[in-house]
Amino acid sequence: LGGGVEHLRATHAFAPLRRFGAVLRSGAEASTDFGLSFPTDSIEHFWTHSWRGSGICKTLVLLAQYNLVAAASFSVLAAAIGGVLTALDVLPHGPKSSLWSMVFGTATFLVVGVFWRSKKRVFLDKVCIEQSDLEKKQQGVDSIGTYVYHSQKMLVLWDPSYSSRLWCIFEMAAFAWAHGEDVAGRIIVRPLVFGAVLPWLFLTAVVSWSLLEVLTSVAEAHTLPTFQRFCIIIATAGSLPCVHILRRCGQELQTMMQHLSEFSVTRADCHCCSIGHVDLETGEKIPCDRAVIEACIVAWFGSVKEFEAHVHKDLACNFQQSLGRFGMPYAWLVLAKVPVVWAYMDFIAVNLSAGEWTAAGELSLIGLANWLGAIPLSIALMVRMSGMFHRRENRLLDAAFTFASGILSLLVTDLIWGSLQLMKAFTMAHDIQLAGACVYCFTVGALTCIAYRKC
Repeated sequence: LGGGVEHLRATHAFAPLRRFGAVLRSGAEASTDFGLSFPTDSIEHFWTHSWRGSGICKTLVLLAQYNLVAAASFSVLAAAIGGVLTALDVLPHGPKSSLWSMVFGTATFLVVGVFWRSKKRVFLDKVCIEQSDLEKKQQGVDSIGTYVYHSQKMLVLWDPSYSSRLWCIFEMAAFAWAHGEDVAGRIIVRPLVFGAVLPWLFLTAVVSWSLLEVLTSVAEAHTLPTFQRFCIIIATAGSLPCVHILRRCGQELQTMMQHLSEFSVTRADCHCCSIGHVDLETGEKIPCDRAVIEACIVAWFGSVKEFEAHVHKDLACNFQQSLGRFGMPYAWLVLAKVPVVWAYMDFIAVNLSAGEWTAAGELSLIGLANWLGAIPLSIALMVRMSGMFHRRENRLLDAAFTFASGILSLLVTDLIWGSLQLMKAFTMAHDIQLAGACVYCFTVGALTCIAYRKC
């Protein structure tokens, strides 16, 4: 399993994502991508996936995996520049709000998110194993154990077909077996539905918070709380489709756990068998992967029975640990909601321009609490409440359960928002705004830590 590295190859993470993931969207049979790989002595991420999964969703998930942090970081920097220029009155703005940080942040986020070039060394089968030469392809397949052994982490691009694919389960089990007790934290599971959820969360954040900024600039003081509440309702309603998708994904993952506990090599699917062992490009006969995999299983695990026992006992546990409590990583949720930061920067800049230093400090604390705490907390609440209902065959009824959970969580969000308004009224009356903001931050932070604590 831990053989030499003479045949080891990798590609940079950005290479398969060029032209919006053309490599991933072209299917497993395309044979022109080997030139994207290069010799290496180690691999940072081993990508394992089913070719039945959506290439577009894989591309979006991988863009998030490798570009999201850079996009959020540079966007906050760009938004800060817009905020500073607003505070110095270099850029025009209204007396109550400005949109410059939101504009700067959105533009930078999109550009960096798409065009950032991550240099992480990764393994992708169709890029790192020669596909056009059958002899070299077989040599690469025979060396798969070496690739697994020399990979630091495994990135699982999961979709419902994953657990039925023999190659997929074999790769993941082999990785867990190769790294033994050191496997904790090395397996990263990313469901492909994140490719739809993350862009939607980002879009709803941009729309709802931009709307709040526009309404703030035209609203009278006595109508502002109503407008703020309206924007909260829009943001919550916009999150419902994502919650519905995450709920169904969670239920599919539970089904997959059951499949792993009953996994059988003989019942698992193989791509070569599904295409009749004929290369779809050349029409030539190709060897059966099942025979190769079963030979590797016997060599590494001792027998097929031992391999199946390993899958039943350990693989499901490793999968569950990587997914966490809500399926979506807290960090991804926070980064997708980074427009909240840009909006608060606009409000802070206007207050600094007017010399309202205390109000700017209060907004800074409340903005961080809402971005890192209140918003992730409300989404976690919706996911947890909707997850209490079993999936229904009737799609309308299934959607109704998600909607009901959204209404319930909106009531809780309303309580959080109402407590913030009461706190602001009390602290303004006693001239202790910053102290009240600190109490709000601590309370929301504690609740969020409880909600997202590890299992």
